Amino acid sequence: MEIYKYTALDLSGVRKEGIRQAPSSLDILSWLREQRFTPISVVPASNDIKRKTIRYNRSRIKSSDLAAVCWQLTTMIEGGMTVIYALETISEDIDNSYLKYVMQHSLEKMNKGETFSESISAFPKIFNHLSVAIILAGENSGDLAGALHKLAEYFDSRDKLAKKIQSSVAYPAFVFTFIIFMVTQILI
Repeated sequence: MEIYKYTALDLSGVRKEGIRQAPSSLDILSWLREQRFTPISVVPASNDIKRKTIRYNRSRIKSSDLAAVCWQLTTMIEGGMTVIYALETISEDIDNSYLKYVMQHSLEKMNKGETFSESISAFPKIFNHLSVAIILAGENSGDLAGALHKLAEYFDSRDKLAKKIQSSVAYPAFVFTFIIFMVTQILI
């Protein structure tokens, strides 16, 4: 599989650029046509882009970022959008490069016929078993927006708990460091 950089125009004439992994450039061209884009160019990506893609795997995704994505998905699905179109829209605006990669990878899997829960289960360090189970329950019950709402609340509460722990540990750590500094000064 090679990484290709593509440039295309959408139906309204807006230029879209991106990176996609595929066996050949013909696969990229057919994918662009399936997405109703007019291909302009498809070229193999340079080594810098390949290294940048590898670096994405090491970045950290915060619970607040996941909560924001879930809130956006909830709002869009409640508004009548399909999950695929909502993911496309959200993945374009995500600042965290690794989260953007995860959303685009999930979108690619969904375009191949997988469900949303199956596509995110490929990232167990980001979406734990509970997250996948909540989304699967929402898909099976027909209330994906409600499931995403619950998941967004879960990520929000997880973020608040992490912030409380950090703030409660900060003061004792400062005092302990100050005491060690003072004892060292006295001994010197």
